[in-house]
Amino acid sequence: MRFMVLVKADRDSEAGVLPSEKLLAEMGKYNEELSQAGVLLAAEGLHPSSKGARVCCSGSNRTVIDGPFPEPTELITGFWLRQVESKEEAIEWLTRCPFPEDMETEVEIHQVFEAEDFIPAFTPQFGEQEDDLRARIQKQRRRQPLALRAVVSIAQRLLQGNAPTYLGMSMVPWELLDTAPVPGSKGELRLYKRGEEFSIRLDRCELMNSRLHGSEDALAELACARVADRSSPHVLIGGLGMGYTTAAALHRLRADGRLVVAELVPAVVKWNKGPLADLAGRPLQDERVMVREVDVAEILKVEHGSYDAILMDVDNGPEGLTRKGNEWLYSQDGLDAAFTTLRPAGVLAVWSNSPDRAFAERLREAGFDVDEVHVRSRSRRKGPRHTIWLARRSP
Repeated sequence: MRFMVLVKADRDSEAGVLPSEKLLAEMGKYNEELSQAGVLLAAEGLHPSSKGARVCCSGSNRTVIDGPFPEPTELITGFWLRQVESKEEAIEWLTRCPFPEDMETEVEIHQVFEAEDFIPAFTPQFGEQEDDLRARIQKQRRRQPLALRAVVSIAQRLLQGNAPTYLGMSMVPWELLDTAPVPGSKGELRLYKRGEEFSIRLDRCELMNSRLHGSEDALAELACARVADRSSPHVLIGGLGMGYTTAAALHRLRADGRLVVAELVPAVVKWNKGPLADLAGRPLQDERVMVREVDVAEILKVEHGSYDAILMDVDNGPEGLTRKGNEWLYSQDGLDAAFTTLRPAGVLAVWSNSPDRAFAERLREAGFDVDEVHVRSRSRRKGPRHTIWLARRSP
C-alpha cells in the first residue's frame, strides 16, 4: 500500500529559510535508506506559499488568490510518497526521520487510494482505463532523464565539491562502459557501472538495474516450477538481460534440462560474458545453456512443439520501449505462435513492468489458461510491483 507523508510548513519555511547543510546531509542519508529498501516512490520540497496561489471553485466560477497565505501550520512544505506493507511500517520509517531537534515538526500520514478501493463502483471499463493510465504514466516516467527523478535541487545549490552530490552525500558517478545499437531501432543500449551496481539503459531510459531483479527471478521460478518434474525439460528464454532469469531457471531445472536463450543484441551477450558475468553467477558457463543471437520471434515462428516452457523477458513487456518489432511478440499472432511452439501442457510466462488487461485477454483468446501474479522488483517484498502472466497450454 502507498502512503503520502505530508510535512507541515512553519514560519521559517514560509519565510524561505533553507535547511542547513547538516540537515540536508542527514536527510539525504535517510532518503537513500528509503530508496535502498524499495520504499521511496517520490520526495519533494515545496517553495513558500508566496510563490503559489489558490484557486477557489464555486460552480462554474473560478477565483484565484495569490499567496502568501496566513497560518503556516495549515500549509505543506514537502512530502514523500512511500510504498510499504502497513500504516505501522509507514510510521516506523517516519520515526527514523532526522527532523531538526531544536524545533517542532508536524507530519501527517495519509493512505493513498488504489483502484480496487473503489469497488463496487470499479467497473470493468473503469478498470481498463485505470490500467491504461498507469501504464502511460510509468512509460513517461521511464522516459524522463534519470537526473530528473533525483531529489537534489536544494542540495546541489548549497553544497560544493568535486564529486556529484545526492542531497548532500558524495556519490560515485556512473561510468559508461559500452554502447551498442539495437537492431531494427534507432536507439542505443548503454552499459553503465557505479561501484558494484550496473545499469543497462536505452539512451537515457533505464531498462534494468542489478539491484532490481527480484521479479526476473520470480519469472523463472514460477514458470520452471510448473515443468520441473518433466523428463529433459526444454525451456526458451526471450531476452538475456543481466542473466538473472537464466540463472534462476537453471536453479529450478533438472540436470537433464536444456535452456535456450535468444538475445537479439550481440553486445548484451558479450557483456554477460564480461563485466556482468559475476552478477548472476556466470550462468552462461552452464553446459545446459545455449545462447542464440537471434530475435526470439524467429524461433517462435518455426520451432513448433519444441519447448515445455517459454519465458518472455523482452523489452518492457507489452508496452515496449526498445524497438517496434517487439510488438509482434505480444500481438495475437505472436501469442498464437507461442502456443504452437509449446508442447502440450506447456507454460508461457511473460514479464511486464505494469498490468495490461487487454494483453491478458489476448492470452485467453490464444487458448491459454491464465494466472496473473504481481511480484516485487526486490527480494523480501520490496520495490516496485511488476506483473507476470503464467499462461498454460491445454494438455
